[in-house]
Amino acid sequence: KAGYFKALRSFQATSGANHIAVKLIKKTIVGTINSSAGGDVTLTNGAKITLPANAVVKAAGGSYSGTINVYAAYIDPTASDIAQTIPGSFMADDKTGKRVTLTSYGMLAVELESATGEKLQTATDKTATLTAPIPSSIVASAPSTIPLWYVDEQTGLWKEEGTATKTGNT
Repeated sequence: KAGYFKALRSFQATSGANHIAVKLIKKTIVGTINSSAGGDVTLTNGAKITLPANAVVKAAGGSYSGTINVYAAYIDPTASDIAQTIPGSFMADDKTGKRVTLTSYGMLAVELESATGEKLQTATDKTATLTAPIPSSIVASAPSTIPLWYVDEQTGLWKEEGTATKTGNT
């Protein structure tokens, strides 16, 4: 739906009625970053997206220079509707291809666009930094490092890519 982040579900239908619950997340601009300078934007709960200078390219291919509109939303892992809110499910394929089930300590939905709405992404040789608060009820159980994941929009499964390091309650 226009104005919302893409929602994904993968499931195996059975005979009879099949019901899937999906809660859409409003796509809200949280700030802008100049592509040549880099910078960061911070959500009201302290979550932050940081992009280095010249780190963003056009998703369709080609370099990009100008204002980057950053759309983001925090997904609280302790929310009662987490299973309906996250893109995909908690099913994932780790970096070796093994099927695993995820546990979340906090998620961010993030999309980058130009001022004219063109889809942008980080360049393959650049790294964005995401900082997300860990809810107080689970911060003590959060390990010092965990794998990072992104959802594959073709399969609805999460794929391992990168590492997250616990720093205080983020």
